[in-house]
Amino acid sequence: MVTETLWARFEALRTSVDGSTSAAVAAEATQSHLLTKGSGGEPVLLLRCEARRTPRTPIRLKHVGVIFDETFEVRLQPDDPVAVGRYTKLVCSPASPSLHRWFVELASAVTQSVPGEMSTRDVDDLLNSLLELFRQAAAPSAETVLGLWGELLAIDMAADSSAFTRAWHSSPTEAFDFDFSESRLEVKT
Repeated sequence: MVTETLWARFEALRTSVDGSTSAAVAAEATQSHLLTKGSGGEPVLLLRCEARRTPRTPIRLKHVGVIFDETFEVRLQPDDPVAVGRYTKLVCSPASPSLHRWFVELASAVTQSVPGEMSTRDVDDLLNSLLELFRQAAAPSAETVLGLWGELLAIDMAADSSAFTRAWHSSPTEAFDFDFSESRLEVKT
């Protein structure tokens, strides 16, 4: 028997409208953690968690956001009664559709390793790890930063900084870092 992937079950969901009962699929066997589809078609992971004693500020990054201690009404099947639960909500940006499948795959892997209701400490530890992944996806590589640093140092140390600035490449894919009329310069760091 072939089971449907979490991605296929997510794609079949109807979009949720804020303030209404959300159609959801279980992200793992205990059905504690759920996946819904936001109003923009984005994946929303709901991690079942205990109530926090101290509120935590929502987190917003370029590709993902987190809201803590939200109560949601969900249905796993259209005929099921509405279930109400407290969740930490992770949302992949609707503006990042190329990441949606990766977000769902990550949700599947994460929820398989933490079935059942999570403690606030477990949620925080998990989120710190996940958010670091998304931060690194948006950050330039160390090699890129080092190369830029070297080019800026060359401009700063040049006898004629204006000439170097005018000769500096406009795209990082150009063959040389500096293109003067009679010569080219490639900076290595």
